Amino acid sequence: MEHKKMVDYAYHYGLKVRIYPCQQQKEMIRRNADATRCVYNEHVAVNKEIARFGKRNIYIHFIEERIKALRERIRTVTALKDRYPWLRHPDIDAQSIANARQNYQRAWKQFRAVHHAG
Repeated sequence: MEHKKMVDYAYHYGLKVRIYPCQQQKEMIRRNADATRCVYNEHVAVNKEIARFGKRNIYIHFIEERIKALRERIRTVTALKDRYPWLRHPDIDAQSIANARQNYQRAWKQFRAVHHAG
């Protein structure tokens, strides 16, 4: 039996749910939201600085070293956790950090596809 995907159906159905988290759950939700925002914004900041260096032709060696350091800064989740120790909190879900990285990469890919002319 073949399983259908959502795109195969004519209509997509959703479920609207209201939640009432306790204080501890609210804190966990806030921590995860802060972590994802931090990771996403770190990627934005690094790539913004790299793009700014690409427009200058002076101090090539310095720029190459800086770009290498910036790319290393966001290369892995561990590198981000070393830079921001609060991301190691046990309440922060690793999946939320991975999703933030993936969302940034998808957004950047779409941006380049739309603005490929410069």
